Amino acid sequence: MPSPFTEGIVLGKFMPPHHGHKLVIETALKQSQHVTLVVSILPSDTIPAEQRAAWLRQLYPTTAIAIMLVSWDITDGRAWAIGVHHAVRKTIDAVFSSEDYGHQLADFLECAHIQVDRDRTIVPISASEIRKHPEAYKHFLDPMVWEYFC
Repeated sequence: MPSPFTEGIVLGKFMPPHHGHKLVIETALKQSQHVTLVVSILPSDTIPAEQRAAWLRQLYPTTAIAIMLVSWDITDGRAWAIGVHHAVRKTIDAVFSSEDYGHQLADFLECAHIQVDRDRTIVPISASEIRKHPEAYKHFLDPMVWEYFC
């Protein structure tokens, strides 16, 4: 069966990439011919963008990686859409996310939004919890990502 979407994106800080991200990314890969992982960067990030992109390249070698420096008000949905469009430089058919912002982003990009595990019932974790308590949540990380915290 052909993929319903040509170009799918997954936007995130991926700080660090965890099994919740994996669920969203694998959903995108199943439903899209091409997937771009958009790594957003803020000055306050505690894990370097290059490290996050390297993990994603190793974990998902069939995806494209775009790094996007966020230099706008993070509550400005239109600015996010412009930033994503400039980072990806392709017509996007679907945004895959577990977050509510995905609806607004997809509206601005004029594409579909596929929301995956919004309530985090399948993978009950967030990257902020992992950063606070890495040892307690290491089972939500790929071993190579866990090594970073050791």
